[in-house]
Amino acid sequence: MRGLSVVALFLACSAPGMAQTPAVSAVVNAASNLPPGLPNGGIAQGALMILYGTGLGPATLVSISAYPLPITLAGTSVRLTIAGKKY
Repeated sequence: MRGLSVVALFLACSAPGMAQTPAVSAVVNAASNLPPGLPNGGIAQGALMILYGTGLGPATLVSISAYPLPITLAGTSVRLTIAGKKY
């Protein structure tokens, strides 16, 4: 889905001790690590994406070892609004 435009991004961070406001500086395609607008930089429906920024989760890195991916990881979840539709 080329030209995917993220209208609003809301991060619900409920990890204990998480008092700072999340700030997203970039959203990129996880496969290419390229920003939207560049070739292979779009984020297709169902594709994985990477969010860069501050205050996005716990201070200690947490990873997964099995699929499917959990909806919440270490008390952190992401809520997207794309073209007025909430996900």
